[in-house]
Amino acid sequence: MKFDDVYYFVKQLLLKLGIAPHLKGYEYLSCAVVLAVERENLSVMNIYKSTADHCNTTQSCVERAVRNAVSAFSKKENVNYLNSLFGSRLFDAYSYPSSGAVICYLAEYVRFAIHNGNLCFR
Repeated sequence: MKFDDVYYFVKQLLLKLGIAPHLKGYEYLSCAVVLAVERENLSVMNIYKSTADHCNTTQSCVERAVRNAVSAFSKKENVNYLNSLFGSRLFDAYSYPSSGAVICYLAEYVRFAIHNGNLCFR
């Protein structure tokens, strides 16, 4: 599977979640999820560090921007779509998920899509 295909799929997924593409966190979250897909054994802190290195910024900047993006989509109550991806109620509208949890869940979703050959939206 090519990096570009996975990256494009992740960007589509983030747009469906309602994360605005003008947010810096959108770009960092895209990169973080793709890195998490490629390197399954990375901890969340190492994902942030790798994302920062890849995007030529600092780890704290990545963490803050991703947290802001996750907060923004959670306030729009788009967590329902995230819950529907996994077929259960993982998150609710009253408390938004942690950035690390979103990265890990989305990476797992993308891994399943790759495994099942469903790397496109219909």
